[in-house]
Order: sequence, then C-alpha cells, then structure tokens
Amino acid sequence: MMDQMNQRKQKLERLETDMILEKKEFKKKIEEFFTWREKLEQLEQEIEKRRKYLAEHETFLNENFDKVLQHELNQPASYIGEVISELKNGAEDSPGIVEEDDLFESLTIEAVVLQRGRIKKVNSLFKKMIGFDAKDIIGKHLVDFVGPAGLAGVEQHYVNRLKGVDDLSYDTVFLAKNENEISVHVKVKAGEFQGQRAEIATFIENQ
Repeated sequence: MMDQMNQRKQKLERLETDMILEKKEFKKKIEEFFTWREKLEQLEQEIEKRRKYLAEHETFLNENFDKVLQHELNQPASYIGEVISELKNGAEDSPGIVEEDDLFESLTIEAVVLQRGRIKKVNSLFKKMIGFDAKDIIGKHLVDFVGPAGLAGVEQHYVNRLKGVDDLSYDTVFLAKNENEISVHVKVKAGEFQGQRAEIATFIENQ
C-alpha cells in the first residue's frame, strides 16, 4: 500500500515538474515573439526615416533642378546613365490609390493595405484564408499573424529594405485562427490610402 502511494506521489511530482517546464517554455516563446515584433517595428521606423530623407532629397533636387542639371552634365557618361535609369524606374513605379471598397474586393487574390507594417484594410479572401474577422485584423501588425516558421522571411525582407534593396517579394508562413500553418509568397507594391503613403501586400499560397 505504501509502495503504491509513493509511486503515485512520485508520478504527481513528475507531472508537476513537467507542467512547470512547459509553462517556462511557453513563457519563453511569448517573450521571443514580442522581441521579434519590437525588432520589426523598429525596422519599420528606420525604413520610414529613410523614405522621408529620400523624399526631402528629391524635393531639394526638384527645387534646384537647373543647378543639379549643370552639375550632372559635368559628370562621367556612366554616372549620367545611372541617373537617367533611376528617373525612368521612378516614373514607372508611381503609387496607386486604394480607396474604393469594390475595387479592392475585386482582387482575385488575398490582399491587405499596410501603413508602417500595420494592417489598415483587408479583402474577403484574406479574411477567409486566415480565419479571422476584419475587427480582429485591422490595426494589428502583419507579423501578429506570422507563425514561428515564417519570422525569418519577414525579418530578412525588412533588413533588405533598410539596406536600400528593392525587395518587393518574400516568403513567409501565416498561422491561421485554427492554428494551421499557411505558407505564402508575398508581393508588396507602393500605394496610397486615405491620402497617406501605404503598401498593398498580396499573398499567394505556396504549393
């Protein structure tokens, strides 16, 4: 009888120890997730600072076009070619405007509108893909819906952008409401939403 009680006591102690370890591991994962999120938000802020700097530089160039043009004409031919190429690319990449609900809903793939990484607008296909209602999505950071397996792809995307790399697509993994992992290819395009700079992100499930 005593042996049975001792065995049961030892079993309960082992279970209690396992539960404590599991709680510690779960807490550690939560802390890691928030660390990732803070890091990505900091990267977003740095990217925004860089964008503002470039915008101010562009304004300066426009205001002093004649002086700059004269300076450019005195540069080597290869340098002038690079400047012309950049101007052409800039003209082709003029931002679109996302305002009409019908137009946004007419997209045949999952899509969201982002401002500084936070979701401002979603279409029905995106809501269906991850299983959340709009009220549970709007205002959240996109990384809030990324699973552990997809964090590296998101971080690399932001690091590339911070370096000035024109990184317009990347792969990541969403964690749906039912906890299923959804591997997606993300494409990002510059746009405008409610009079402010924004990004349109579209998602295609990886097969």
